[in-house]
Amino acid sequence: MLWRILIAGLIGFLVFFTWAILSNGIFGFYGDLAMKQVDGEAELHDYLKQHVTEPGGYVVNPVPGEEGYPPDEPVYGLRYAGMGHGAAGRMVVVHIIRAFLISALAAWLLLYESGRRKSGYLKRLIFFVLLGVLVAVSGDLPDAGIGAYPLRTALLLGGQTVIGWLLVGLILAAWLRPGKAKG
Repeated sequence: MLWRILIAGLIGFLVFFTWAILSNGIFGFYGDLAMKQVDGEAELHDYLKQHVTEPGGYVVNPVPGEEGYPPDEPVYGLRYAGMGHGAAGRMVVVHIIRAFLISALAAWLLLYESGRRKSGYLKRLIFFVLLGVLVAVSGDLPDAGIGAYPLRTALLLGGQTVIGWLLVGLILAAWLRPGKAKG
């Protein structure tokens, strides 16, 4: 069973990787939604480089008045990872390992819980799609509607996540037949 889980992890990684290349690398899906440019980016970058020198998450609040923070003024979030574009290669390795481990864990969960409930292909496929929904609901959707974060953006990113899991499920549900898992 261990080899089946490891191979499933590899297959799942390849599917996730292909989906990421197609949706983000070729069609620019994520970049168009979540990585918008700002006017005066060079000046803003220079300012942040001088004032945000330690890695971490930062919040830029409006200046509070006598009655506290103005309720309709924007609050900006900023995350500085402490690295530049030179670390992108190392981040790719981290994402590869993460995709492999996620796929292997999903395969292990399916095989561990195998039985009548997941005996058919459609039931196994639904298992993977529901994992995708869980990831989307916990990762992509929580901020929707808070402030002016667009519900459309959150739903599109969540949909991309679910589609990735659907694609993994289409392949792994056929390959991981629980009746074959022994030990």
